Amino acid sequence: MEKDKPNTGKIGWTYGLIGGVISIVFTLMLYFNDMIAESATNVGIQLVGLAILIVIIVLGILQFKKVNAGYITLSQALKIGAAIALINGIISLVFQYLLTQVIDPAVGASLIEVGKQQALQQYPQMTDEQWEQGLAIQKVIGYAIGVILPIIIGLIIGLITGLIVKKQRPE
Repeated sequence: MEKDKPNTGKIGWTYGLIGGVISIVFTLMLYFNDMIAESATNVGIQLVGLAILIVIIVLGILQFKKVNAGYITLSQALKIGAAIALINGIISLVFQYLLTQVIDPAVGASLIEVGKQQALQQYPQMTDEQWEQGLAIQKVIGYAIGVILPIIIGLIIGLITGLIVKKQRPE
């Protein structure tokens, strides 16, 4: 009887959920320290969030290789990277939406104010009407980017990690 083959989807779900929970904990840490608005403009905080995603993706790929008798293809690494990033991104977006719209709408208002101040610094001639139009568009695009960007990052990290750790099963 053949052993069950490891599943890239299962690893993607598992590590995507782990990454999502860690992202929620990180966001809560920022929230309880009143740093949510600062996180929108602080590159250091954004890099910590990115590092969390990268570590989770690498760990997921290495775990797959381990349970697959030390073998992994580049294709499998790419699938795992994209799956982890997608699940993590969706969880993070849902939590961000809940935090800014349901749990504490004042957080959402402060993020909007930070964005408005940045926009007015870059475009001092901007009218309130232009700001409102831009905000409406940004909300829609922001959620799309919140899903697409992590997938791109997952593919890049999956590619790099896959190139480093790939090992073909002998025929």
